[in-house]
Amino acid sequence: MKTSLRTALPLLAATTLVAACATPTFFGNTPTSIYYKDGRPAYVANCSGPSWKSCLEQAGSTCLTAGYDVLEKSTSRSNGDETREIVFACNASPAAVGGEAKPAGGS
Repeated sequence: MKTSLRTALPLLAATTLVAACATPTFFGNTPTSIYYKDGRPAYVANCSGPSWKSCLEQAGSTCLTAGYDVLEKSTSRSNGDETREIVFACNASPAAVGGEAKPAGGS
């Protein structure tokens, strides 16, 4: 069965939209990959607003069920706007370390 371009384009557009919505972070809110001072892979997330919620959500979306450790937090203010930044590292998967991972955002 042949698929016409007229049929394929809307399907491709819908698939792309669903994939973008399923991506944990996008449109400028993607944490930046770094190596922390101790050499382990980590991420830097920037967010704005009155709380740490957006930063912690970025960490949770990045690390998924493995959870994460917050390594550093900082807040800066410019022209009345607060910008927050966290440095976080994802926990190893439970299978990799033979134990349980801390839930994302948990203690």
